[in-house]
Amino acid sequence: MAEIYTNETPQEVKEAKGLHLLTQSTPNGQKVQIMLEELAAVYGTTWTTTLIDISTNEQKKDWYLRLNPNGRIPTIVDNTKDRPFPVMETSAELLYLVKKFDKDGLFTFDDELEYSQMLQWLFFWHGSGAPYQGQLGFFSRAAEKVPMAIERFRNETLRVFGVLEIQLSGKYSDGPREYLAGAGKGKYSIADIGTWTWTSKWNLGGFKEEDMNAQFPHLLKWISRIGERDAVKIGTGSKAVTRDNSKPSAKALAEKGAELVNADLNSKESVPKIIQGSHTVFLVTNYWETMDPKVEVTQGKNVAHAAKEAGVSHIIFSSLLNVTEATNGRLVHVPHFDGKADIEKHIRSTGVPCIFMHPGYFMSNLTDMMQKGEDGSFTLAYPTSDEAKFPLFDAAQDTGDLSTVSEATRKSTHFASVTPEQYKSFLPEAIAEEMLENHLFVEKPDYYNGAELDESLSILEGPQLLGRILSSVIAIQRTWDSSIEFESQASPNRPNCSALGA
Repeated sequence: MAEIYTNETPQEVKEAKGLHLLTQSTPNGQKVQIMLEELAAVYGTTWTTTLIDISTNEQKKDWYLRLNPNGRIPTIVDNTKDRPFPVMETSAELLYLVKKFDKDGLFTFDDELEYSQMLQWLFFWHGSGAPYQGQLGFFSRAAEKVPMAIERFRNETLRVFGVLEIQLSGKYSDGPREYLAGAGKGKYSIADIGTWTWTSKWNLGGFKEEDMNAQFPHLLKWISRIGERDAVKIGTGSKAVTRDNSKPSAKALAEKGAELVNADLNSKESVPKIIQGSHTVFLVTNYWETMDPKVEVTQGKNVAHAAKEAGVSHIIFSSLLNVTEATNGRLVHVPHFDGKADIEKHIRSTGVPCIFMHPGYFMSNLTDMMQKGEDGSFTLAYPTSDEAKFPLFDAAQDTGDLSTVSEATRKSTHFASVTPEQYKSFLPEAIAEEMLENHLFVEKPDYYNGAELDESLSILEGPQLLGRILSSVIAIQRTWDSSIEFESQASPNRPNCSALGA
Protein backbone atom coordinates (compact mmCIF):
# COMPACT_ATOMS: atom_id res chain seq x y z
CA MET A 1 0.00 0.00 0.00
CA ALA A 2 1.43 3.40 -1.02
CA GLU A 3 2.53 5.81 1.67
CA ILE A 4 -0.23 8.39 2.20
CA TYR A 5 2.01 11.10 3.62
CA THR A 6 4.60 13.15 1.73
CA ASN A 7 7.17 15.77 2.66
CA GLU A 8 4.49 18.41 2.02
CA THR A 9 2.00 16.86 4.45
CA PRO A 10 1.70 19.17 7.48
CA GLN A 11 3.56 17.84 10.49
CA GLU A 12 0.45 18.10 12.66
CA VAL A 13 -1.29 15.64 10.29
CA LYS A 14 1.62 13.20 10.22
CA GLU A 15 2.01 13.21 13.99
CA ALA A 16 -1.69 13.11 14.88
CA LYS A 17 -2.89 10.42 17.26
CA GLY A 18 -6.38 8.95 17.34
CA LEU A 19 -8.98 10.71 15.22
CA HIS A 20 -7.80 13.68 13.16
CA LEU A 21 -10.15 15.98 11.27
CA LEU A 22 -9.12 18.07 8.26
CA THR A 23 -11.82 20.62 7.67
CA GLN A 24 -13.11 24.13 7.29
CA SER A 25 -16.33 25.30 8.89
CA THR A 26 -18.50 25.12 5.77
CA PRO A 27 -21.87 23.31 5.78
CA ASN A 28 -20.09 20.10 4.79
CA GLY A 29 -17.36 20.56 7.36
CA GLN A 30 -19.93 21.29 10.04
CA LYS A 31 -21.65 17.93 9.58
CA VAL A 32 -18.64 16.07 10.94
CA GLN A 33 -17.86 18.78 13.48
CA ILE A 34 -21.37 18.40 14.94
CA MET A 35 -21.11 14.61 14.97
CA LEU A 36 -17.82 14.74 16.85
CA GLU A 37 -19.24 17.21 19.37
CA GLU A 38 -22.23 14.93 19.95
CA LEU A 39 -19.92 11.97 20.53
CA ALA A 40 -17.70 14.02 22.81
CA ALA A 41 -20.66 15.09 24.93
CA VAL A 42 -21.84 11.50 25.46
CA TYR A 43 -18.73 9.35 25.29
CA GLY A 44 -15.85 11.78 25.76
CA THR A 45 -14.61 11.13 22.20
CA THR A 46 -11.48 13.13 21.41
CA TRP A 47 -9.88 14.30 18.18
CA THR A 48 -7.48 16.86 16.81
CA THR A 49 -8.04 19.25 13.93
CA THR A 50 -6.20 20.71 10.96
CA LEU A 51 -8.02 23.58 9.26
CA ILE A 52 -7.81 23.59 5.48
CA ASP A 53 -7.73 26.92 3.65
CA ILE A 54 -10.05 26.22 0.73
CA SER A 55 -9.70 29.83 -0.44
CA THR A 56 -6.19 28.90 -1.62
CA ASN A 57 -7.26 25.45 -2.89
CA GLU A 58 -5.18 23.76 -0.24
CA GLN A 59 -7.52 20.78 -0.58
CA LYS A 60 -6.33 20.35 -4.19
CA LYS A 61 -2.68 19.90 -3.28
CA ASP A 62 -1.05 16.54 -3.80
CA TRP A 63 -0.58 15.82 -0.10
CA TYR A 64 -4.30 16.30 0.52
CA LEU A 65 -5.41 14.34 -2.56
CA ARG A 66 -3.55 11.33 -1.19
CA LEU A 67 -6.03 11.40 1.70
CA ASN A 68 -9.06 12.46 -0.32
CA PRO A 69 -8.81 12.07 -4.11
CA ASN A 70 -11.98 14.13 -4.51
CA GLY A 71 -10.20 17.20 -3.13
CA ARG A 72 -13.04 18.22 -0.85
CA ILE A 73 -13.39 18.86 2.86
CA PRO A 74 -13.81 17.38 5.38
CA THR A 75 -11.55 14.34 5.63
CA ILE A 76 -11.16 12.13 8.68
CA VAL A 77 -7.95 10.21 9.35
CA ASP A 78 -8.33 7.41 11.88
CA ASN A 79 -4.94 6.72 13.45
CA THR A 80 -6.20 3.98 15.75
CA LYS A 81 -5.65 1.37 13.02
CA ASP A 82 -2.43 -0.38 12.06
CA ARG A 83 -1.85 2.48 9.64
CA PRO A 84 -3.63 5.82 9.16
CA PHE A 85 -7.03 5.23 7.56
CA PRO A 86 -8.59 8.21 5.71
CA VAL A 87 -12.36 8.55 5.26
CA MET A 88 -13.89 10.97 2.74
CA GLU A 89 -17.47 12.08 1.88
CA THR A 90 -19.59 13.38 4.72
CA SER A 91 -22.28 10.70 4.66
CA ALA A 92 -19.64 7.97 4.74
CA GLU A 93 -17.87 9.84 7.55
CA LEU A 94 -21.03 10.10 9.64
CA LEU A 95 -21.68 6.40 9.18
CA TYR A 96 -18.08 5.56 10.07
CA LEU A 97 -18.21 7.62 13.25
CA VAL A 98 -21.45 6.15 14.58
CA LYS A 99 -20.37 2.60 13.77
CA LYS A 100 -17.07 2.97 15.59
CA PHE A 101 -17.85 5.38 18.44
CA ASP A 102 -21.62 5.39 19.07
CA LYS A 103 -21.65 2.17 21.07
CA ASP A 104 -25.14 2.82 22.46
CA GLY A 105 -26.66 3.63 19.06
CA LEU A 106 -27.86 7.06 20.18
CA PHE A 107 -27.48 8.62 16.73
CA THR A 108 -28.43 5.61 14.61
CA PHE A 109 -30.92 2.70 14.73
CA ASP A 110 -30.78 -0.99 15.60
CA ASP A 111 -34.06 -1.80 13.88
CA GLU A 112 -33.41 -2.78 10.27
CA LEU A 113 -36.28 -0.77 8.81
CA GLU A 114 -35.56 2.34 10.84
CA TYR A 115 -31.88 2.08 9.88
CA SER A 116 -32.91 1.88 6.23
CA GLN A 117 -35.12 4.93 6.64
CA MET A 118 -32.20 6.84 8.15
CA LEU A 119 -30.01 5.93 5.16
CA GLN A 120 -32.71 7.02 2.73
CA TRP A 121 -32.92 10.53 4.15
CA LEU A 122 -29.18 10.80 4.67
CA PHE A 123 -28.54 10.01 0.99
CA PHE A 124 -31.57 11.94 -0.23
CA TRP A 125 -29.98 15.12 1.01
CA HIS A 126 -26.45 14.12 -0.01
CA GLY A 127 -27.53 13.42 -3.60
CA SER A 128 -30.55 15.65 -4.14
CA GLY A 129 -30.39 18.50 -1.68
CA ALA A 130 -26.83 19.70 -1.14
CA PRO A 131 -25.88 19.85 -4.85
CA TYR A 132 -28.85 22.07 -5.71
CA GLN A 133 -28.60 24.39 -2.73
CA GLY A 134 -24.84 24.63 -3.18
CA GLN A 135 -25.17 25.60 -6.85
CA LEU A 136 -27.89 28.12 -6.00
CA GLY A 137 -25.49 29.78 -3.60
CA PHE A 138 -22.68 29.77 -6.16
CA PHE A 139 -24.65 31.30 -9.02
CA SER A 140 -26.44 33.78 -6.73
CA ARG A 141 -23.09 35.20 -5.55
CA ALA A 142 -21.26 34.98 -8.88
CA ALA A 143 -20.08 38.26 -10.40
CA GLU A 144 -21.62 37.31 -13.73
CA LYS A 145 -25.29 36.46 -13.23
CA VAL A 146 -26.82 33.57 -15.16
CA PRO A 147 -30.58 33.98 -14.59
CA MET A 148 -31.52 30.59 -16.06
CA ALA A 149 -29.11 28.77 -13.74
CA ILE A 150 -30.25 30.73 -10.68
CA GLU A 151 -33.91 30.00 -11.47
CA ARG A 152 -33.27 26.28 -12.05
CA PHE A 153 -31.34 25.72 -8.84
CA ARG A 154 -33.72 27.92 -6.87
CA ASN A 155 -36.71 25.88 -8.03
CA GLU A 156 -34.95 22.58 -7.35
CA THR A 157 -33.95 23.71 -3.86
CA LEU A 158 -37.55 24.65 -3.15
CA ARG A 159 -38.69 21.26 -4.45
CA VAL A 160 -36.28 19.49 -2.10
CA PHE A 161 -37.46 21.67 0.81
CA GLY A 162 -40.98 20.55 -0.13
CA VAL A 163 -39.99 16.88 0.13
CA LEU A 164 -38.58 17.48 3.61
CA GLU A 165 -41.74 19.39 4.56
CA ILE A 166 -43.87 16.41 3.53
CA GLN A 167 -41.86 14.06 5.74
CA LEU A 168 -41.73 16.37 8.76
CA SER A 169 -45.39 17.39 8.54
CA GLY A 170 -46.46 13.72 8.49
CA LYS A 171 -48.72 14.44 5.54
CA TYR A 172 -48.73 10.82 4.44
CA SER A 173 -48.08 9.23 7.82
CA ASP A 174 -49.24 9.53 11.43
CA GLY A 175 -48.89 13.28 11.99
CA PRO A 176 -46.05 15.78 12.47
CA ARG A 177 -42.59 14.46 13.15
CA GLU A 178 -39.72 15.87 15.19
CA TYR A 179 -36.97 14.12 13.22
CA LEU A 180 -36.53 12.69 9.74
CA ALA A 181 -36.12 8.98 10.55
CA GLY A 182 -37.51 6.53 13.08
CA ALA A 183 -40.89 5.34 14.26
CA GLY A 184 -43.52 7.76 15.54
CA LYS A 185 -42.16 11.28 15.77
CA GLY A 186 -38.71 9.95 14.89
CA LYS A 187 -35.35 10.06 16.65
CA TYR A 188 -32.44 12.44 16.23
CA SER A 189 -29.88 10.74 14.03
CA ILE A 190 -27.15 11.30 11.47
CA ALA A 191 -29.93 11.81 8.89
CA ASP A 192 -30.80 15.05 10.69
CA ILE A 193 -27.17 16.09 11.15
CA GLY A 194 -26.37 15.46 7.47
CA THR A 195 -29.34 17.54 6.32
CA TRP A 196 -29.44 20.38 8.84
CA THR A 197 -26.14 22.17 8.11
CA TRP A 198 -27.31 23.12 4.63
CA THR A 199 -31.04 23.68 5.19
CA SER A 200 -30.38 25.92 8.20
CA LYS A 201 -28.71 28.36 5.78
CA TRP A 202 -31.78 28.70 3.55
CA ASN A 203 -31.53 32.50 3.76
CA LEU A 204 -28.30 32.43 1.72
CA GLY A 205 -30.38 31.34 -1.26
CA GLY A 206 -32.31 34.60 -1.20
CA PHE A 207 -35.48 33.09 0.26
CA LYS A 208 -37.66 35.35 2.39
CA GLU A 209 -38.69 34.31 5.89
CA GLU A 210 -42.38 34.98 5.29
CA ASP A 211 -42.33 32.71 2.22
CA MET A 212 -40.49 29.97 4.10
CA ASN A 213 -42.98 30.16 6.97
CA ALA A 214 -45.88 29.95 4.55
CA GLN A 215 -44.56 27.02 2.54
CA PHE A 216 -42.38 25.05 4.96
CA PRO A 217 -43.52 25.63 8.57
CA HIS A 218 -42.57 22.14 9.78
CA LEU A 219 -39.16 22.35 8.14
CA LEU A 220 -38.43 25.64 9.92
CA LYS A 221 -39.52 24.17 13.27
CA TRP A 222 -37.19 21.21 12.67
CA ILE A 223 -34.33 23.57 11.79
CA SER A 224 -34.92 25.48 15.03
CA ARG A 225 -35.18 22.27 17.07
CA ILE A 226 -31.87 20.88 15.79
CA GLY A 227 -30.17 24.25 16.18
CA GLU A 228 -30.90 24.32 19.91
CA ARG A 229 -28.69 21.31 20.62
CA ASP A 230 -25.48 22.22 22.43
CA ALA A 231 -23.31 20.10 20.16
CA VAL A 232 -24.80 21.77 17.09
CA LYS A 233 -24.09 25.23 18.46
CA ILE A 234 -20.51 24.34 19.29
CA GLY A 235 -19.92 22.43 16.06
CA THR A 236 -21.02 25.30 13.85
CA GLY A 237 -19.46 28.32 15.52
CA SER A 238 -16.58 29.73 17.50
CA LYS A 239 -16.51 28.97 21.21
CA ALA A 240 -16.15 31.96 23.50
CA VAL A 241 -15.16 30.90 27.00
CA THR A 242 -16.41 33.27 29.66
CA ARG A 243 -16.71 33.25 33.41
CA ASP A 244 -19.94 35.27 33.32
CA ASN A 245 -22.41 35.00 30.43
CA SER A 246 -24.27 38.07 31.69
CA LYS A 247 -21.36 40.45 31.04
CA PRO A 248 -21.90 42.90 28.15
CA SER A 249 -18.75 41.64 26.43
CA ALA A 250 -20.06 38.07 26.55
CA LYS A 251 -23.47 39.10 25.25
CA ALA A 252 -21.80 40.96 22.39
CA LEU A 253 -19.97 37.79 21.39
CA ALA A 254 -23.20 35.80 21.48
CA GLU A 255 -24.87 38.35 19.23
CA LYS A 256 -22.04 37.84 16.73
CA GLY A 257 -22.73 34.10 16.65
CA ALA A 258 -20.23 32.78 19.18
CA GLU A 259 -21.18 29.84 21.36
CA LEU A 260 -20.74 30.94 24.98
CA VAL A 261 -19.16 28.31 27.19
CA ASN A 262 -18.83 28.75 30.94
CA ALA A 263 -15.52 27.69 32.41
CA ASP A 264 -13.35 28.51 35.37
CA LEU A 265 -9.88 29.28 34.04
CA ASN A 266 -8.54 28.76 37.56
CA SER A 267 -9.47 25.09 37.32
CA LYS A 268 -7.10 22.73 35.54
CA GLU A 269 -9.99 20.29 35.22
CA SER A 270 -12.50 22.52 33.42
CA VAL A 271 -10.26 24.12 30.79
CA PRO A 272 -9.33 21.01 28.73
CA LYS A 273 -12.98 20.12 28.17
CA ILE A 274 -13.77 23.37 26.40
CA ILE A 275 -10.56 23.45 24.33
CA GLN A 276 -11.01 19.91 23.00
CA GLY A 277 -11.30 19.87 19.20
CA SER A 278 -10.13 23.45 18.68
CA HIS A 279 -7.47 24.27 16.13
CA THR A 280 -6.44 27.64 17.56
CA VAL A 281 -6.85 29.25 20.97
CA PHE A 282 -6.99 33.03 21.23
CA LEU A 283 -6.31 33.88 24.87
CA VAL A 284 -7.02 37.13 26.69
CA THR A 285 -6.34 37.25 30.42
CA ASN A 286 -7.87 39.96 32.57
CA TYR A 287 -5.67 41.27 35.38
CA TRP A 288 -8.22 43.92 36.33
CA GLU A 289 -10.88 41.38 37.26
CA THR A 290 -9.05 40.41 40.48
CA MET A 291 -6.00 42.73 40.39
CA ASP A 292 -4.01 39.71 41.50
CA PRO A 293 -1.13 38.84 39.14
CA LYS A 294 -0.90 35.32 40.59
CA VAL A 295 -4.48 34.62 39.52
CA GLU A 296 -3.89 35.97 36.01
CA VAL A 297 -0.69 33.97 35.54
CA THR A 298 -2.32 30.79 36.86
CA GLN A 299 -5.19 31.17 34.39
CA GLY A 300 -2.84 31.72 31.49
CA LYS A 301 -0.70 28.71 32.38
CA ASN A 302 -3.77 26.50 32.78
CA VAL A 303 -4.92 27.36 29.27
CA ALA A 304 -1.45 26.85 27.78
CA HIS A 305 -1.14 23.45 29.45
CA ALA A 306 -4.61 22.37 28.31
CA ALA A 307 -3.92 23.56 24.76
CA LYS A 308 -0.79 21.44 24.58
CA GLU A 309 -2.56 18.38 25.98
CA ALA A 310 -5.46 18.82 23.52
CA GLY A 311 -3.14 18.99 20.52
CA VAL A 312 -4.09 22.57 19.65
CA SER A 313 -2.18 23.76 16.59
CA HIS A 314 -1.69 27.40 17.56
CA ILE A 315 -2.03 29.75 20.51
CA ILE A 316 -2.55 33.47 20.01
CA PHE A 317 -2.01 35.52 23.15
CA SER A 318 -2.51 39.22 23.82
CA SER A 319 0.70 39.89 25.72
CA LEU A 320 2.79 42.79 27.06
CA LEU A 321 6.41 43.44 28.04
CA ASN A 322 7.87 42.78 31.47
CA VAL A 323 8.31 46.32 32.77
CA THR A 324 10.38 45.26 35.80
CA GLU A 325 12.93 43.53 33.59
CA ALA A 326 12.91 46.18 30.86
CA THR A 327 13.72 48.94 33.37
CA ASN A 328 16.21 46.87 35.39
CA GLY A 329 14.03 47.18 38.47
CA ARG A 330 13.41 50.92 38.21
CA LEU A 331 9.65 50.41 37.73
CA VAL A 332 8.31 47.43 39.67
CA HIS A 333 4.62 48.23 40.11
CA VAL A 334 3.11 47.32 36.73
CA PRO A 335 1.88 43.76 37.34
CA HIS A 336 -0.71 43.87 34.55
CA PHE A 337 2.26 44.01 32.13
CA ASP A 338 4.64 41.70 34.02
CA GLY A 339 2.03 38.97 34.50
CA LYS A 340 1.26 38.75 30.81
CA ALA A 341 4.99 38.56 30.06
CA ASP A 342 5.24 35.60 32.45
CA ILE A 343 2.36 33.88 30.66
CA GLU A 344 4.04 34.50 27.31
CA LYS A 345 7.23 32.90 28.60
CA HIS A 346 5.27 29.84 29.74
CA ILE A 347 3.44 29.52 26.41
CA ARG A 348 6.78 29.55 24.61
CA SER A 349 7.99 26.71 26.85
CA THR A 350 5.11 24.44 25.77
CA GLY A 351 6.42 24.17 22.22
CA VAL A 352 2.96 24.91 20.77
CA PRO A 353 3.30 27.25 17.75
CA CYS A 354 2.27 30.68 18.94
CA ILE A 355 1.75 34.31 18.04
CA PHE A 356 1.99 37.12 20.57
CA MET A 357 0.21 40.43 20.04
CA HIS A 358 1.60 43.42 21.89
CA PRO A 359 -1.12 46.04 21.48
CA GLY A 360 -0.24 49.68 21.96
CA TYR A 361 -1.87 52.25 24.19
CA PHE A 362 -5.67 52.37 23.98
CA MET A 363 -6.75 55.76 22.71
CA SER A 364 -10.04 55.42 24.58
CA ASN A 365 -8.08 55.71 27.84
CA LEU A 366 -6.99 59.23 26.96
CA THR A 367 -10.48 60.62 27.41
CA ASP A 368 -10.59 59.24 30.95
CA MET A 369 -7.57 61.36 31.85
CA MET A 370 -8.91 64.70 30.61
CA GLN A 371 -9.31 67.14 33.48
CA LYS A 372 -11.87 69.92 33.17
CA GLY A 373 -10.63 73.33 34.24
CA GLU A 374 -12.56 76.22 35.80
CA ASP A 375 -12.80 77.92 32.41
CA GLY A 376 -14.35 74.80 30.89
CA SER A 377 -11.27 73.80 28.93
CA PHE A 378 -9.82 70.31 29.17
CA THR A 379 -6.29 69.25 30.04
CA LEU A 380 -4.89 65.85 29.15
CA ALA A 381 -2.63 65.20 32.12
CA TYR A 382 0.15 62.62 32.12
CA PRO A 383 3.32 62.21 34.20
CA THR A 384 5.50 62.43 31.08
CA SER A 385 6.96 65.14 28.92
CA ASP A 386 5.12 66.18 25.81
CA GLU A 387 7.84 64.37 23.85
CA ALA A 388 6.85 60.93 25.16
CA LYS A 389 5.78 58.61 22.34
CA PHE A 390 2.54 56.76 22.99
CA PRO A 391 2.00 53.89 20.50
CA LEU A 392 -1.67 54.57 20.03
CA PHE A 393 -3.93 51.58 19.48
CA ASP A 394 -6.80 51.82 16.98
CA ALA A 395 -6.03 55.51 16.60
CA ALA A 396 -8.00 55.95 13.38
CA GLN A 397 -11.23 55.16 15.20
CA ASP A 398 -10.64 56.59 18.66
CA THR A 399 -8.93 59.96 18.06
CA GLY A 400 -12.33 61.35 17.23
CA ASP A 401 -13.19 61.40 20.93
CA LEU A 402 -10.74 64.22 21.63
CA SER A 403 -11.84 66.40 18.76
CA THR A 404 -15.48 65.74 19.67
CA VAL A 405 -14.91 67.16 23.15
CA SER A 406 -13.53 70.39 21.69
CA GLU A 407 -16.27 70.70 19.10
CA ALA A 408 -19.09 69.97 21.53
CA THR A 409 -17.88 72.29 24.30
CA ARG A 410 -16.23 74.91 22.06
CA LYS A 411 -13.36 74.76 24.54
CA SER A 412 -9.78 73.80 23.73
CA THR A 413 -8.23 70.52 24.74
CA HIS A 414 -4.50 70.47 25.40
CA PHE A 415 -1.75 68.31 26.86
CA ALA A 416 -0.05 69.07 30.18
CA SER A 417 2.84 67.39 31.92
CA VAL A 418 2.17 66.87 35.63
CA THR A 419 4.23 65.58 38.54
CA PRO A 420 3.90 61.97 39.65
CA GLU A 421 2.03 63.03 42.79
CA GLN A 422 -0.39 65.17 40.81
CA TYR A 423 -1.01 62.33 38.40
CA LYS A 424 -1.74 59.84 41.20
CA SER A 425 -4.22 62.28 42.70
CA PHE A 426 -6.42 61.83 39.62
CA LEU A 427 -6.75 58.07 40.17
CA PRO A 428 -8.19 55.62 42.71
CA GLU A 429 -5.56 54.77 45.29
CA ALA A 430 -5.68 51.06 44.46
CA ILE A 431 -4.30 51.60 40.94
CA ALA A 432 -2.52 54.96 41.20
CA GLU A 433 1.05 53.63 41.63
CA GLU A 434 0.61 51.00 38.91
CA MET A 435 -0.72 53.43 36.33
CA LEU A 436 1.95 55.99 37.19
CA GLU A 437 4.76 53.54 36.47
CA ASN A 438 2.89 52.24 33.45
CA HIS A 439 3.11 55.72 31.91
CA LEU A 440 6.61 56.46 33.06
CA PHE A 441 7.57 53.30 31.16
CA VAL A 442 6.06 54.81 28.00
CA GLU A 443 8.62 57.60 28.12
CA LYS A 444 11.68 55.67 29.26
CA PRO A 445 12.79 53.24 27.94
CA ASP A 446 9.60 53.42 25.78
CA TYR A 447 6.56 51.20 25.33
CA TYR A 448 8.36 48.52 23.30
CA ASN A 449 11.68 48.85 25.17
CA GLY A 450 13.46 50.22 22.13
CA ALA A 451 12.55 47.28 19.89
CA GLU A 452 12.63 47.81 16.13
CA LEU A 453 9.13 47.38 14.71
CA ASP A 454 10.01 47.22 11.00
CA GLU A 455 9.26 43.50 10.76
CA SER A 456 5.95 43.89 12.58
CA LEU A 457 4.95 46.79 10.36
CA SER A 458 5.82 44.82 7.24
CA ILE A 459 3.54 42.01 8.40
CA LEU A 460 0.68 44.42 8.96
CA GLU A 461 1.26 46.01 5.57
CA GLY A 462 1.19 42.59 3.90
CA PRO A 463 -1.79 40.47 2.82
CA GLN A 464 -3.70 40.93 6.09
CA LEU A 465 -2.16 38.02 7.97
CA LEU A 466 -4.09 38.78 11.13
CA GLY A 467 -7.35 38.90 9.22
CA ARG A 468 -6.69 35.46 7.79
CA ILE A 469 -5.70 34.01 11.14
CA LEU A 470 -8.68 35.42 12.98
CA SER A 471 -11.34 35.58 10.28
CA SER A 472 -13.64 33.42 12.40
CA VAL A 473 -12.59 34.57 15.83
CA ILE A 474 -15.55 36.48 17.14
CA ALA A 475 -13.55 37.94 20.02
CA ILE A 476 -11.61 40.23 17.66
CA GLN A 477 -13.79 42.86 16.03
CA ARG A 478 -11.39 45.77 15.74
CA THR A 479 -8.73 46.66 13.22
CA TRP A 480 -5.28 46.26 14.70
CA ASP A 481 -3.16 49.22 13.61
CA SER A 482 0.55 49.61 13.27
CA SER A 483 1.13 49.81 17.02
CA ILE A 484 0.78 46.03 17.33
CA GLU A 485 3.92 43.98 17.61
CA PHE A 486 3.80 40.47 16.25
CA GLU A 487 6.27 37.92 17.48
CA SER A 488 5.65 34.60 15.82
CA GLN A 489 7.00 31.10 16.08
CA ALA A 490 4.80 29.91 13.23
CA SER A 491 2.83 31.19 10.27
CA PRO A 492 -0.75 29.93 10.68
CA ASN A 493 -3.17 31.20 8.08
CA ARG A 494 -6.25 29.26 8.93
CA PRO A 495 -9.38 30.41 10.78
CA ASN A 496 -11.56 29.00 13.55
CA CYS A 497 -10.55 29.35 17.13
CA SER A 498 -11.66 29.15 20.69
CA ALA A 499 -11.58 32.55 22.36
CA LEU A 500 -10.88 32.43 26.08
CA GLY A 501 -11.35 35.27 28.49
CA ALA A 502 -14.46 37.02 27.21
